Amino acid sequence: MFAPMQKEISQEKIFNRIIIISGIITFTYLLILSQIFFKERTCFVDMSFILFNIIKDQSLAIQVYRFGSVVTQIFPLAGVWLGFSLETIMRLYSASFIIWYFVVFLICVFVFRKPKHGLLMLLFATLMVSDTFYWITNEQLQGIAFCILLFAFIEWNFEKNRSPFLFYPFLLAGICIAAFFHPLVIAGFCFFCLYNWLTDRKVFWLFSIALFLCFYIFKIIFFYSHNYDHHAFASIKKIPENALDFFILPVTINFFYYLFIHYFLYLIAFLVTNIYLIIHRNRLSLLLLNAASVIYFFIVNTSIANPDLLFYNESHYLMLGFFVSIPLCFKILPAIRKTSWLFFIISGGLIIRCIDITADHKKFTKRIEWLENFQNETDHLNSKKLFVKEKQVPMDLLMITWGSSYESLFISALKNPDNPRSILIDYELDKKEWAFDQNKSFFTHWEILPYKDLPEKYFRFNDSSRYVYFNSALLTK
Repeated sequence: MFAPMQKEISQEKIFNRIIIISGIITFTYLLILSQIFFKERTCFVDMSFILFNIIKDQSLAIQVYRFGSVVTQIFPLAGVWLGFSLETIMRLYSASFIIWYFVVFLICVFVFRKPKHGLLMLLFATLMVSDTFYWITNEQLQGIAFCILLFAFIEWNFEKNRSPFLFYPFLLAGICIAAFFHPLVIAGFCFFCLYNWLTDRKVFWLFSIALFLCFYIFKIIFFYSHNYDHHAFASIKKIPENALDFFILPVTINFFYYLFIHYFLYLIAFLVTNIYLIIHRNRLSLLLLNAASVIYFFIVNTSIANPDLLFYNESHYLMLGFFVSIPLCFKILPAIRKTSWLFFIISGGLIIRCIDITADHKKFTKRIEWLENFQNETDHLNSKKLFVKEKQVPMDLLMITWGSSYESLFISALKNPDNPRSILIDYELDKKEWAFDQNKSFFTHWEILPYKDLPEKYFRFNDSSRYVYFNSALLTK
């Protein structure tokens, strides 16, 4: 009479073992990639800006009250405190994001004994990831990882029946931290809680949503005035004017194009999940998945300003992968009894995603190569401090340029610490003649910094020549 139970336990152990092995191999591989392509990941817009400020101020560079980003910023900051080289600090920053996901995975699996939550972390880090592997700083990704850890802690507490005097203070702190990661974390947090409420009908999940909303509203009231998130929320005003043209919006067309290139595994997972929920008559879960996916996708796509910036747009689409991964991890994959099929689906899917992530480096590597070549071609100029207008550079390759001063600084300092370059590529460079004589300052899109205010250990500026507008004719002189 105990044989079926023994078989069930054995099947669960096999499932958990597949998760553990797949997770360790995948995150180790992604960690290696983060070191191979550390320049692609750190010399790119926001990452170079944040890293520059961490090094300059020797402190955390928290943006718009997204305090949760401390989980990744602490790595390069520790490198600065310990006096590591610039390259080591850049490598630490590149690795920190994968380390954070890996740590969440390991805690879920080995501390809380929740392999399914570990699998959820693994799928979120790979299922719809391509460009976002190289644009690493979005706090939404770090925030969802934290939520997965929090949910594993909650389930572990339910299972172990811990003291409420310990549980609720940790829960309160955890939900508060989650609310201060990124505005869109609310979608993933609420979806997970609603999905669990539909499964077990515990009022606790509705209580968690209410608590999250309290912290979220508090943040909006007291912290969102006149900052980046405030303006991001303002983009929701575009929804009415874009709604009627939704299916012909360039961003929507681009999404469906990439759906069959980068996101086809998500499409398969979405269809399989719907079929499973229909067959098992989980009508409310089916309704939740599709309603959340459609509404979220509609809001995001009618609010996006630039349809061509896949790295930015994709960071929002990852939430769709999170939605579908929840029933996939907690219902569908555990229901597969054939070990060979289970191994093939999980390992095969992860291999495909790792190949796609690796191959996607090409456009980011070409971007770095262009910046390096541009520096090499202008190294002979009498004045190496340049203002470059966007129309003079290949924007289809560079994608976005406001961080070019930080990117050029890091690239040149890696090559020659005693001769860092100050090159600003920007769209707002008219009437800059007044700045030509600021020959002992570092110009960025946001500010002008005197050389003396920069840490000499990392940025030793010795060039006191004037700034000039770049002209291709200069290269022939």
